[in-house]
Amino acid sequence: YTDFVIAKAAENKQKRAEENSGYIEASQAGMCYKKHWYRQQNQEPKPFVTSSLKIMRLGTVMGDEFDKGPRHWIKDNKDVKLYSELLMKSETLNVAGHMDLLIVEPNGKGYLWDWKTANSYKYKMIFNSNGFGSPSTNYELQVATYGLLAIENQLCETIEHLGLIYYNKDNSSMKEKIVDMNYMDKARKYWQDIPFSEPDYGMGKVPVYKWECGKYCNYSHVCGSPFLTKEVK
Repeated sequence: YTDFVIAKAAENKQKRAEENSGYIEASQAGMCYKKHWYRQQNQEPKPFVTSSLKIMRLGTVMGDEFDKGPRHWIKDNKDVKLYSELLMKSETLNVAGHMDLLIVEPNGKGYLWDWKTANSYKYKMIFNSNGFGSPSTNYELQVATYGLLAIENQLCETIEHLGLIYYNKDNSSMKEKIVDMNYMDKARKYWQDIPFSEPDYGMGKVPVYKWECGKYCNYSHVCGSPFLTKEVK
């Protein structure tokens, strides 16, 4: 199975490179600006460890399974259009990505969701109003980006709803986190602010979050960020 996961990861990486050639990946919305710059420069990222590949594979499998739910539902709702796992590209924002689910009513109003998996601890923090610290908003910016792309690609006239559907991997609980529509404007501004030249270091942009400079950065082996610890270089 490990060999299969490694092979599928390489296959998916090649496919994404071909599909998104010349574009920034929408799935990286709200993250460190320099990650985008490295990718645009064709810098080779660090290889993922096998355990991470298996976690990502689980997300892929769950996404395929989630996709069956709306397709079952639409059998009794034939007046709406359903789009899933659709590659969209934006010429204005230079962004491309696959959205999980878009439902469009006959009047052109769109309702968009993205699937996410989480362990019980993270799930609790997401839906606990007494959570700590300043939560990251990259997932909100990601789904909002898909909203912008859906309109630009003329799949719908407006986006009326944005949501993140979380699946608890430990007990199979599911819950929606509704995303404020203001993230549409925030996402547009984020992509418009991405520089064409190598960005300077500074919290808020390079990186956006300090934790990005740890194990979550695929370019820590070439980045000179002052927030990078020796353990992860």
